[in-house]
Amino acid sequence: MVGGKGAWLINHNIYLGAAIYGAKDEVKNTDKNIGYGGLIAGYIFNASKAVHYNVEMLVGAGGLANSHEKNHDNHDHDSDTFSVLEPGVNLSFALTRFSDFSAGISYRFVQETDQTNISDADLSGWSFNTSIVFGKF
Repeated sequence: MVGGKGAWLINHNIYLGAAIYGAKDEVKNTDKNIGYGGLIAGYIFNASKAVHYNVEMLVGAGGLANSHEKNHDNHDHDSDTFSVLEPGVNLSFALTRFSDFSAGISYRFVQETDQTNISDADLSGWSFNTSIVFGKF
């Protein structure tokens, strides 16, 4: 999945923001695209250290849509929406005064999928991420 997020850093430890992610043709060997996003809140531990970590939570919603034109009379090909809850933890390394390299792990909980061949469990799962973080820390 590819995505991005932005947040407002409060008192060097707490952050609030939003995130959005998406993937094409990656859902259980179907031609469906998945996308989701939501609000994020997190806490950075030892923010002033060169190596620090944070915990965060995303609360939001997502959707499934066809990536190719299909016969829409079949329910399996309909678009769908669902809710998402994704807690995660990241380890960050200061690169410069204004940038960090971060790597982390999260688990995406999906609920309310209404597809014949795709379940909540198919869309839920572990995610590993890497990112470059820019900002005034």
